[in-house]
Amino acid sequence: MGSAVGAGVVWKLVEKKELLEQRSASLRTEMLFGEGAFHPEVETVRLGDICENLDSKRKPVTKSDRNKGQYPYYGASGIVDYVGNYLFDERLLLISEDGANLLARSTPIAFSISGKVWVNNHAHVLRFSDMATQKFVEYYLNSVSIAIYVTGAAQPKLNQEALNSIEIPLPPLEEQRRIVAEIEGFQNEITRLESEIAANRERIQTTIDAVWSGDSESAKGVPSSQPGATPQETQRNPQKG
Repeated sequence: MGSAVGAGVVWKLVEKKELLEQRSASLRTEMLFGEGAFHPEVETVRLGDICENLDSKRKPVTKSDRNKGQYPYYGASGIVDYVGNYLFDERLLLISEDGANLLARSTPIAFSISGKVWVNNHAHVLRFSDMATQKFVEYYLNSVSIAIYVTGAAQPKLNQEALNSIEIPLPPLEEQRRIVAEIEGFQNEITRLESEIAANRERIQTTIDAVWSGDSESAKGVPSSQPGATPQETQRNPQKG
């Protein structure tokens, strides 16, 4: 593939990926909390009423006291280490208990985990009876502000009482499953496109390296790009020899 042609492919893939990301975000907004997202009769429940809180089973371990191993050691924003033992071995939802990210939201505050793991006291641990409800709550909490439930300015904190009181608009189980499946479908497409983009960038770099090294066979048929032009413009207006 020529460098300009390859660049054009990547350009189009990036545009498609961005559109899908926007659509996925829009989907979550419309379905989960946007105007008219739910029928007026959809029940609003307290988070604490639809799950079991397992915070009492958490155990923080200082870094110097941790035995290195294969099991993920989770904190407020995800895996922070690997240790030689575990506390949980099931599908659970972790929700950040403290940290600036509760308000900044630069990374997700809710994330599903499974298998043998250790969780410290910086993440709440919730167990749901149905995976669809767990994922629905995960997507919902990552899509809305929970600032009214967070205390502390210097060190934001979401205590257990506040966590349990978060209101969740919860449609019937089948509707939850439909919403989760549609969102995950878009996310899978985004992941596929990211892999395709990475592969095409590698092809482009290989072609460019061949051009600079003087490998005429590898570089044969590669159109030269015009200074300041986008990949699309280069393809539309190739330089003439």
